[in-house]
Amino acid sequence: MSAHKFEALKQYYPAAQAVHEGGVLCAFLPALRIDTPAGIVQLDALLYPAHHAGYESRLFLERQISALNAKNWNAFQLIGRNWQACSWQGVSAALPWHQMLANHLRAFA
Repeated sequence: MSAHKFEALKQYYPAAQAVHEGGVLCAFLPALRIDTPAGIVQLDALLYPAHHAGYESRLFLERQISALNAKNWNAFQLIGRNWQACSWQGVSAALPWHQMLANHLRAFA
């Protein structure tokens, strides 16, 4: 099922790459463009579509970005890299991955 959700995400973000972390299929999103109130920010991201550290799903970024709803940042190491993730609850792991990504990006709007 996850492979199907990943392929559907690639329809919206063709640069997405499938990676595995702790037995979970994830989506590495190189040079993801995030629209923030301060303008477009471009950075690498990792969509983790499963439960992680008390969240149903997570979006990890290569660095913190400033946005009103992006609070309580924490550092993580996944796929051999350092990542940052803000506290953003309520994004179901059952969603199609493109919808999951869109819901996570609302934290930065």
